[in-house]
Amino acid sequence: MGASWVRNNILEKYPDAPISVYAVWVPQLGASRGDVDVGLFDDERVRSYWDPQELAGLAIADDVEAFEFTPWDAYTLYGPDARWEDGPPEPIDWAMPVVSETDRLSQSVEGLVEG
Repeated sequence: MGASWVRNNILEKYPDAPISVYAVWVPQLGASRGDVDVGLFDDERVRSYWDPQELAGLAIADDVEAFEFTPWDAYTLYGPDARWEDGPPEPIDWAMPVVSETDRLSQSVEGLVEG
Protein backbone atom coordinates (compact mmCIF):
# COMPACT_ATOMS: atom_id res chain seq x y z
CA MET A 1 0.00 0.00 0.00
CA GLY A 2 2.80 2.42 0.81
CA ALA A 3 4.49 1.72 -2.50
CA SER A 4 1.39 2.42 -4.57
CA TRP A 5 0.82 5.61 -2.57
CA VAL A 6 4.36 6.78 -3.44
CA ARG A 7 3.74 6.02 -7.11
CA ASN A 8 0.40 7.86 -7.21
CA ASN A 9 1.19 10.83 -4.96
CA ILE A 10 4.86 11.54 -5.50
CA LEU A 11 6.11 10.11 -8.78
CA GLU A 12 2.99 10.95 -10.76
CA LYS A 13 2.58 14.33 -9.08
CA TYR A 14 6.16 15.35 -9.87
CA PRO A 15 6.90 13.61 -13.19
CA ASP A 16 9.84 15.87 -14.05
CA ALA A 17 11.37 16.17 -10.58
CA PRO A 18 14.88 14.79 -10.09
CA ILE A 19 13.70 12.21 -7.56
CA SER A 20 15.27 8.81 -6.97
CA VAL A 21 13.23 6.11 -5.28
CA TYR A 22 14.82 2.94 -4.00
CA ALA A 23 12.13 0.40 -3.20
CA VAL A 24 13.59 -2.34 -1.06
CA TRP A 25 11.28 -5.33 -0.76
CA VAL A 26 11.65 -7.65 2.23
CA PRO A 27 10.08 -10.97 3.23
CA GLN A 28 7.64 -9.54 5.78
CA LEU A 29 4.43 -11.42 6.45
CA GLY A 30 5.74 -14.42 4.53
CA ALA A 31 6.31 -12.54 1.28
CA SER A 32 8.65 -13.93 -1.35
CA ARG A 33 10.37 -12.35 -4.31
CA GLY A 34 7.57 -13.60 -6.52
CA ASP A 35 5.07 -11.54 -4.54
CA VAL A 36 6.68 -8.26 -5.64
CA ASP A 37 4.66 -6.50 -8.33
CA VAL A 38 7.44 -5.60 -10.75
CA GLY A 39 5.08 -3.38 -12.75
CA LEU A 40 4.14 -1.22 -9.76
CA PHE A 41 6.90 1.28 -10.46
CA ASP A 42 7.02 1.89 -14.19
CA ASP A 43 9.24 4.90 -13.77
CA GLU A 44 12.92 5.24 -14.66
CA ARG A 45 13.56 7.08 -11.38
CA VAL A 46 12.78 3.94 -9.37
CA ARG A 47 15.14 1.09 -8.55
CA SER A 48 13.64 -1.99 -6.92
CA TYR A 49 15.62 -4.47 -4.87
CA TRP A 50 14.78 -7.74 -3.16
CA ASP A 51 16.46 -7.91 0.25
CA PRO A 52 15.77 -11.38 1.72
CA GLN A 53 18.05 -10.76 4.71
CA GLU A 54 16.63 -7.27 5.38
CA LEU A 55 20.11 -5.74 5.37
CA ALA A 56 18.96 -2.32 4.15
CA GLY A 57 16.35 -2.12 6.90
CA LEU A 58 18.87 -3.17 9.52
CA ALA A 59 21.29 -0.46 8.35
CA ILE A 60 18.58 2.17 8.50
CA ALA A 61 17.37 0.93 11.90
CA ASP A 62 20.91 1.17 13.27
CA ASP A 63 21.39 4.64 11.82
CA VAL A 64 18.04 6.16 12.79
CA GLU A 65 18.06 4.43 16.19
CA ALA A 66 14.33 5.02 16.62
CA PHE A 67 13.36 1.69 15.12
CA GLU A 68 13.33 -1.11 17.67
CA PHE A 69 13.00 -3.70 14.91
CA THR A 70 13.74 -3.97 11.21
CA PRO A 71 11.45 -1.43 9.57
CA TRP A 72 9.17 -2.25 6.67
CA ASP A 73 6.56 -0.11 4.95
CA ALA A 74 8.75 2.72 6.10
CA TYR A 75 10.44 5.55 4.32
CA THR A 76 13.62 7.45 4.87
CA LEU A 77 14.02 10.64 2.92
CA TYR A 78 17.44 11.97 2.01
CA GLY A 79 18.46 15.28 0.46
CA PRO A 80 20.05 15.71 -2.96
CA ASP A 81 23.60 15.67 -1.56
CA ALA A 82 23.21 12.44 0.46
CA ARG A 83 25.75 9.73 -0.29
CA TRP A 84 25.78 6.17 1.04
CA GLU A 85 29.45 5.56 1.69
CA ASP A 86 30.37 3.86 4.97
CA GLY A 87 26.70 3.66 5.92
CA PRO A 88 23.42 5.50 5.48
CA PRO A 89 23.56 9.30 5.51
CA GLU A 90 21.48 11.26 7.99
CA PRO A 91 17.88 11.32 6.71
CA ILE A 92 15.92 14.55 6.37
CA ASP A 93 12.82 12.69 7.48
CA TRP A 94 11.68 9.16 8.23
CA ALA A 95 8.54 7.48 9.47
CA MET A 96 6.53 4.31 9.35
CA PRO A 97 4.21 3.05 8.15
CA VAL A 98 4.04 5.09 4.98
CA VAL A 99 0.25 4.86 4.81
CA SER A 100 -0.23 6.59 8.17
CA GLU A 101 2.40 9.27 7.48
CA THR A 102 1.36 10.36 3.99
CA ASP A 103 0.78 14.01 4.93
CA ARG A 104 4.21 14.23 6.50
CA LEU A 105 5.89 12.53 3.55
CA SER A 106 4.03 14.78 1.08
CA GLN A 107 5.19 17.91 2.91
CA SER A 108 8.80 16.71 3.10
CA VAL A 109 8.94 15.83 -0.61
CA GLU A 110 7.22 19.07 -1.58
CA GLY A 111 9.81 21.01 0.42
CA LEU A 112 12.62 19.32 -1.50
CA VAL A 113 11.05 19.53 -4.93
CA GLU A 114 9.61 23.02 -4.75
CA GLY A 115 12.00 24.47 -2.18
